[in-house]
Amino acid sequence: MKASRLNARTILLLLVEAMLLFSGLIVAVYVRLGAIDAEDALIVRHGFHKAALATIFCLTSFYLFDLYDFIVMHDRGELVLRLLQALGLAWIALALLFYAVPQVMIGRGVSLIALPIALLLMVGWRLANPLGVGPSRTW
Repeated sequence: MKASRLNARTILLLLVEAMLLFSGLIVAVYVRLGAIDAEDALIVRHGFHKAALATIFCLTSFYLFDLYDFIVMHDRGELVLRLLQALGLAWIALALLFYAVPQVMIGRGVSLIALPIALLLMVGWRLANPLGVGPSRTW
């Protein structure tokens, strides 16, 4: 992403996607651990910080797959394929990180629940065509 491409639309897209990914991870924690254990994992064991780290991994992966280049993203198939590849790369990198440093893992099984949630949120968000992102809708 060139400096000239970092405009208000790109920044808004980054912020909304960060919020969606972070929220999806928090929902996955509650689904996997239940309300009481989730609060313990998120507050006492710094789960919010760990979810933020996972969100940064995902956003970095999106950048590497040119998902913030609005010129590239005109084909729905290409968009979904790149989202799948980017999320796959992020989750593999996170799995390696969790293996190397187990203390940064939010909880066992959370990533398996968070991956489909994140995929659904990202594909839904991008295909809804907010901010003129992705393929243009011509009816």
